Amino acid sequence: MRVEIMKWVNFITVVWPLIGFIAILAFFAVFHRPLRQILEQFNCRDVIRLKLGPLEIEKRRSRKPARTRNRKKM
Repeated sequence: MRVEIMKWVNFITVVWPLIGFIAILAFFAVFHRPLRQILEQFNCRDVIRLKLGPLEIEKRRSRKPARTRNRKKM
């Protein structure tokens, strides 16, 4: 009985990480294009944090000063 349980434990310890890795690959295979489009839209160099739970993307503020339009003198 103990030998059979140890075989199952060894099997699960080997297979469980493989199942997790395959699940991650499947997730990225399905959502690769939408995630890439989102990151391109947000200019991924400026992305500080990307949380995939309820989708949350935080972007770094640009350091360029805002330009004001020159008003015409009347």
